[in-house]
Amino acid sequence: MKNKKVFILSSIFLLFALSIYIYSSDSWVRIYGTKKFDMATSIFQTLDGGYIIGGLTKVFDREGDFALIKTDRNGNIIWSKYYPAKGEERDPFVVETTDGNYIAAMTSFSWTPRGIRLPKIWVIKINKQGKILWQKVYWCKYGELFNQVRKTPDGGVIVVGQTSINLKTAFDIFLLKLDKNGNIEWQYGYIREKIEKPESIKVTSDGGYIITGYAIKRDSTWDDLFLLKVNSKGKVEWYKLYGGKSEEQGSDVVETSDGGFVAAGWTRTFASRERGVEPWFIKVDKIGNVVWQKRHGNFYGGHIYSLVKVDEGYLGFGDTGGEGIGGKGLVDTITVKIDKNGNLLEHKIIGEGSSDTLIFSSKTRNGEVVACGSSSSFRKGYGSEFFAIKFDNGENVKCPMPLIVVGKKYLSADSNARVLNVYPKRLKINFKVENTNIKAKVFKIVQKNICN
Repeated sequence: MKNKKVFILSSIFLLFALSIYIYSSDSWVRIYGTKKFDMATSIFQTLDGGYIIGGLTKVFDREGDFALIKTDRNGNIIWSKYYPAKGEERDPFVVETTDGNYIAAMTSFSWTPRGIRLPKIWVIKINKQGKILWQKVYWCKYGELFNQVRKTPDGGVIVVGQTSINLKTAFDIFLLKLDKNGNIEWQYGYIREKIEKPESIKVTSDGGYIITGYAIKRDSTWDDLFLLKVNSKGKVEWYKLYGGKSEEQGSDVVETSDGGFVAAGWTRTFASRERGVEPWFIKVDKIGNVVWQKRHGNFYGGHIYSLVKVDEGYLGFGDTGGEGIGGKGLVDTITVKIDKNGNLLEHKIIGEGSSDTLIFSSKTRNGEVVACGSSSSFRKGYGSEFFAIKFDNGENVKCPMPLIVVGKKYLSADSNARVLNVYPKRLKINFKVENTNIKAKVFKIVQKNICN
């Protein structure tokens, strides 16, 4: 009995030590590059404690190929592969599924049924070694654009994008629910009188989905931020626009602990500078009523592209909008941390001489933050590289690095965007599905450790 207790205690200690090893709070900055143009568009922690990074590379094709990098917990490359289709791929996004494999989705111009070169949705399931398990292309009559994919608790995924099925209103939102084998479970388009572009979708605690993006106003060329809430079967629960006289756009949204949502993007209407844009955050309750709305800006202005929930509140990642610390015309990343009421806690500028931007962020299993994008600062000549940062549990990088500058003279204020209830028409759509036959190929990518 004594030996059994010792064995149990030893096992518990070993598992605890292993969990600390896999999910430690170390921070690091990594650059992964070829001799051409490379850009990371998504990053998630995997079940083994490492990371899967999706993006584009132009080393083999000037139009761009989908690429994957699998790393260990410290951001060191385990394998890197690309997936060479015949045409152009855009905006790839990869998630780990509940079975430990990966599903990637993107806009693709590589398939031309009936000889028509229109954008289609390309979805690939990939195993842990980067080998393709299945691959399919989905399209309707006039072309579709992909925006984002998220895994669902049943092992499948939800895909959001734009469809031109209703030519009277140009591009409208579509949702495509797929099972683990890529079979369509349901599909809907959401039709209004103006163009709408979704940017982010999240699975909500009630099993439904929340989508944000921007929509052209009625009788206007300016945009409003929108939030669309649907249930688990794609039925609309509510849909609202938020904006002012000029431009507001939504880029990401997170669910709050009270069942509401915080959306992030940028505002032109409420910006402190004429013709400028500034980061904008808006909190709504579970049915879309505004709780608070704030804009936070300074000389550099900027956009927010990605948002995560942290202990103090929320952390947004964006860019300086072309006026970086290295000079006008360059872009640097900004991070904006706000509390639960939208008040500014901290903002930083991340850059190193040339253009550097982090466009996507996600949480690790122990609540830390990773982010990815592109950097031109650590190479010679034209081009960019995959850029990834792992922050510690205080959203800091604890290493000697010249990248981070604490911003000064930040201006914060309430905004007073109006709210418009929208009633879209939900239509059943009919995607055609075709198997594709691309093979994964290994490619050499150079890793640079900026700091550990």
